Amino acid sequence: SKWYEYGYPSISGHYADLIANELNDEQSWAMAGTTYSICIKNSSSDKEKSFCMNRAIKAYESAISISPTNVDLMINMALCYVDNPPSDNPMKGILSLRELNTKYPENVNVINQLARLAIRTNQVDKALERLQQALKLDVNNKTTICLLAEVYEMKNDLTNAEKFKKQCSK
Repeated sequence: SKWYEYGYPSISGHYADLIANELNDEQSWAMAGTTYSICIKNSSSDKEKSFCMNRAIKAYESAISISPTNVDLMINMALCYVDNPPSDNPMKGILSLRELNTKYPENVNVINQLARLAIRTNQVDKALERLQQALKLDVNNKTTICLLAEVYEMKNDLTNAEKFKKQCSK
């Protein structure tokens, strides 16, 4: 944790990886994967990003092999590919999320991640459609509510934006 606090997620990930190898449980592998995922997002070096990407995927695969029905692990692995797409398959992360959405159509976390990607690519109507679907499935999901506030603001629908902002801040 100290390496992470000092701003070195790759080194922190290495130690989390050592612990996961020792304990070989879902939680430890997920922690290693998450730490390496942070490295992927924060690294400015291609070499470090590649190192962290390979290790994150290995860690998530290990966690998924222990808990093959944990959709959140699958989402996190797909997000690694979104954040660092392979040159031979730049859509791999997005396609993985869409595949998860097909397999688990009522999983609000998958829908929210697809909505986030739609927001990121300025597909505001598609994001709104997904978020409305997620809200029907779970009216109290904080992530959905906060994303809806953002989307309504992007659409200049200030009444709905304010309504969801109030719910988001509760």
